[in-house]
Amino acid sequence: MSLSKARLGRMHDVMAGYVERGDVPGIVTLVSRRGEVHVDAIGTKAAARPSVETMTTDQLTREQKTGSDLVTGYFDSHGWGFGLSVVTRRDDASGPVGSFGWDGGLGTSWRSDPSEDLIGILMTQRAWTSPTPPDVCLDFWTSVYQSIED
Repeated sequence: MSLSKARLGRMHDVMAGYVERGDVPGIVTLVSRRGEVHVDAIGTKAAARPSVETMTTDQLTREQKTGSDLVTGYFDSHGWGFGLSVVTRRDDASGPVGSFGWDGGLGTSWRSDPSEDLIGILMTQRAWTSPTPPDVCLDFWTSVYQSIED
């Protein structure tokens, strides 16, 4: 699926509004709910579902993943959408296929899992010392998934 310049421009405007207001939960909600979210200034639908689905789908080719030296083995189970990481293969309890988010090196982690209707945000006061998330991040996500009751 390709996006027109007009659609990309609209997505940019919506996302920029959240960023300018410092509204990280708003961005997370917008993407996690596949564009269906109430925003007073915009109305009920802030982004088209196909646009958000494109954002949260792996956009990298096998060749791009193979040629990357980002983190050894990262692209064995992850891909990259438009500005966020996408899980493509489940390696542990806290990384189901189809979940997406962002682990920031300055001590934050966000993940959305549409299959569980779950959004989690971890904010710490410590920068990470390597590209691999620290134990506190891994423990957080493991605990989040262990708390799900069926």
